[in-house]
Amino acid sequence: MSVVPMRINREEKKEVQEAKTQYSSPYVISLRGTIGYYLPWIPESAHDVETYYEILETDAAIKHALNLMALMSAGEYFQIKSNDVRLNKIMMKALLCIKRFTHARKSMVEKSMLYGLSVQRKYWKKIVWPEFPGMVWEVPVKLKEVDKRRLRIERSMQDRTNLRWTMWSLKEDKYVVLEDKAIVQNASISMQDFIWVWYTEEESSPYYQGLGEVLYTLGYIKSKVLQYWADLAEQFGRPILIATIDAARSAVNLAGSAGISMNDYGAIVNNWLDILENMRARNVAVKPDHDKLEVHEAGSIGNNILQQLLEYVDSKIQLLILGAELTTIAPSVGSYALGQIHRGATNSVVMYNRSSVDEEITRDLLYEIYLRNRQNFYSLGIRWPGFGSIQFSSMSRPDEASPGDIGGFQMDMGEFPADMRGQ
Repeated sequence: MSVVPMRINREEKKEVQEAKTQYSSPYVISLRGTIGYYLPWIPESAHDVETYYEILETDAAIKHALNLMALMSAGEYFQIKSNDVRLNKIMMKALLCIKRFTHARKSMVEKSMLYGLSVQRKYWKKIVWPEFPGMVWEVPVKLKEVDKRRLRIERSMQDRTNLRWTMWSLKEDKYVVLEDKAIVQNASISMQDFIWVWYTEEESSPYYQGLGEVLYTLGYIKSKVLQYWADLAEQFGRPILIATIDAARSAVNLAGSAGISMNDYGAIVNNWLDILENMRARNVAVKPDHDKLEVHEAGSIGNNILQQLLEYVDSKIQLLILGAELTTIAPSVGSYALGQIHRGATNSVVMYNRSSVDEEITRDLLYEIYLRNRQNFYSLGIRWPGFGSIQFSSMSRPDEASPGDIGGFQMDMGEFPADMRGQ
């Protein structure tokens, strides 16, 4: 029995079949509001934006751990890998034109980890290299971080699945649409003008999600505890002095000199307060034998509770960002096994962040360098490498890179055609 294959017309798409039950759960109702389903734009954040950014950027523990992680992830050196050595060297030469390229990679890690998205604008310049006479090369010279708060996602009310990024423009003093150069080739500003590094893609977070969602709660708690700790230090940093006085005798003693009567008790108390304040300043006091003076030291119970809470918050911040506690606060500091576990956990986070940045630099920077200079590459006999055939890699130690592939190298002109050597 022969089987006749069924012909399927793939051009036609079947209409979606609605479910029988259309009751919307509380999550779906909340999700509609979060993603602005019935609005022309998507709200930027569920938090108070000013408080959210202020706490995350001013907390010392968050800044320290995030800075350390970003430095390790950015790497000290980088290399280009492809099947064409000549392409590697030209790409390396172009990337070395970027001012503070290491800082730009560090910023990509910091912003993406904290806020979920790092956006850096690319600035280009036309230059001439003596190795290639008659050729004008367009190379990147600067990568500048764009504040995420300048971005806004617009939603089409005709097709709610149609979304587009907009950005507040300093030049226009308006929000402008970031076009797609694949559709609008001569766009004055486009998505391709930026390097986009995102951390976590979450449906309920259209602007992407970073560790700031959790760090904000820890930072907020810490900010309040620090305020209480400062109040406690101001109030109980010095001992409390309590005086028990004989008002009648004090009034008799002071009646002649200060004109204070027995009924003026408030003046007597104020006089004693002055004495106690002077005692605090000079650490000495003289009192009549019929009066009593007690010194009460402040207890440490409240202080210990606040200190333990602050240490707990700081340890959680370090665990969240670094993947492990720093050895200065971790238990069993001398344990070799603990150190190895912490090192492995931190290295995993570092390699994840590094690979994310390397992928975006490869896609959004290396390929654009080739496209902008494709005529020069064709003249040199270097063809389009194809997606996946070239890779940017960051490294932390010089011995991880092969000689000649890290910052600073000598261009071997013997690898290029003779008419392109300037001879």
